[in-house]
Amino acid sequence: MKRFLFITFFIYAVFNITAGQDSSYIRNRWNIKVGYARYSSGTKVNDKWQKTGNLFLEGNYGILNFLETGIYMGYSCFEFYSVDVNGTSYSSENYFTPFYGINANFHVLPFIIKESDFRFDLYLAVKYGGKYFTTPANASPHGHKSEYGLGLGFSFYLFNHIGLYAEYGYGKYHFREVKKDNTKFRYGLTFKF
Repeated sequence: MKRFLFITFFIYAVFNITAGQDSSYIRNRWNIKVGYARYSSGTKVNDKWQKTGNLFLEGNYGILNFLETGIYMGYSCFEFYSVDVNGTSYSSENYFTPFYGINANFHVLPFIIKESDFRFDLYLAVKYGGKYFTTPANASPHGHKSEYGLGLGFSFYLFNHIGLYAEYGYGKYHFREVKKDNTKFRYGLTFKF
């Protein structure tokens, strides 16, 4: 019970301190990211997991001086193999795979640097979502597969509203039990308004 009270008090105190500050470059701003990432295709060739590209769009809104939250969506095309009933030949096809989810970015710099706006952003990124495989019903995988992760992100704004960003995440970003494929690197353009 003491732990619950302490955590509740801590969250309340942090919210009041940050909500009471007048200058914030995160609260009430929109942040749009357009980017690219590589995902495991679930196919192994010569003992290496193959990768496939993912294009995505992410939109966030600053709700506190250090916190923004939003949604993301993306698109990829995975190659799946099917074997005939005799097991003698196989064919491959590409299938459309949309990505979607929610995320939150916890910005670190507002606790360290007291500026109203600056060109750098450093944040922790939390994501939860999934992908939907449009493969035939008897294929594996088929349908919704979850993905989630925790990462570290960095943005540098070349201009007032346009910049570059990169995120490195650790979590479940694959759709098969691939023990060595738990990371993801995303990068692209970021726009703040």
